[in-house]
Amino acid sequence: MISELFRKNCAPGPKLELLVRAALMEGEDSWKAWLQWRRDADLDKIRDPAIRMLPLIYRRWEERLGEDPVTPIMKGIYRRTWYRTQLLRDQSRRVIACLRSLGIPTLLLKGVALSLQYYRDPGVRSMEDADILVPPQDADRTILALEALGFQFRPIRPFSYLRNFTHAAEFYSQQLGKVDLHWHPIHEIRWHQSEAAFWQTSEALVIGDEESRVLHPTYQLFHLCCHAIRYMPWRDTRWILDTVTLIRCDGHRIDWDFLIREAQRFRRVLAIRDTLGYLSEKVERLVPPGILASLKKIPVSRNDQKNYEWQILPYGIRGRSPVFGNISWLWNYCMMESLYETPDGQMSLWKKGSQFEKFLRLRYGLTGRRQLAGMILKKAARRPWLLVR
Repeated sequence: MISELFRKNCAPGPKLELLVRAALMEGEDSWKAWLQWRRDADLDKIRDPAIRMLPLIYRRWEERLGEDPVTPIMKGIYRRTWYRTQLLRDQSRRVIACLRSLGIPTLLLKGVALSLQYYRDPGVRSMEDADILVPPQDADRTILALEALGFQFRPIRPFSYLRNFTHAAEFYSQQLGKVDLHWHPIHEIRWHQSEAAFWQTSEALVIGDEESRVLHPTYQLFHLCCHAIRYMPWRDTRWILDTVTLIRCDGHRIDWDFLIREAQRFRRVLAIRDTLGYLSEKVERLVPPGILASLKKIPVSRNDQKNYEWQILPYGIRGRSPVFGNISWLWNYCMMESLYETPDGQMSLWKKGSQFEKFLRLRYGLTGRRQLAGMILKKAARRPWLLVR
């Protein structure tokens, strides 16, 4: 049921899987998984994402850990997580208050939202930033508000490029930490009004003395599954903890048939199928019978299959031609990103060319076509087969 690409590039390896089982399985099987991981673990070499799972395991098995040398390490990680979570909650409250005063609605995503809704203990769910969604038409005003609060945008690419070809941008403040500002909830769903259903079904959430919004449990599950499908050199297992915790706490409110319809409408069938397939393999009775069979029956277009493979493959081998080098990678990257901007994923040849010109211009911070042509000619003179680095 699960694709080999997902197993190879997204699913946790055997050692991390032991920690997943220790965190989520019921009864003695969970403790046995911990002992098996502990037997082979080198305390001097524990790194992410294993570190991110230790606070939850620590709280679950605190009494049985006893005098194990790893116990003080786990306790320290738990306390640090608790402290950072409190800071991020307060940071989110301040940002929400500022935006509310400007009439800008907010919706909390991922870590802060999940810690408030489903993790009763603020020390068990690690996070590095606060993810806040605003309506696309309010994104520019929100940026000015964040800057007034002391946040700075640290560009990897020009902001105009991010606004057109991504879903979010990172802002940093020495006093308040890091905020991920989203104008679309999911990177792969960015066409006009695609975010409307996420807002319309959202629910109120109080954080401190402020009120924001959070996703409905069905869309929360959809969001977590889509976010899990992304290649990372290290495997982030928090999506597994989050989805299992969500389903166990609020599964009675998830409309599974609606989830399948939305997966089809948003062309995320493969993502939902692989993530739910993995979860049903690892945790018994989590996904209702028949859901995976229904997802398997849904036909997937060639474009959506290619797009899914593009998300999962390591960056270095995505769409790179041995003849045309990086220019072929940029063309493919642009085409994949452009698919997210149309409901049906279709685009005329003329539109593709226009999008590629806009993509290069914004990516390299150029003001017009004349500048773009000059850059291409310069690079072509130096390296004819690798026009763009």
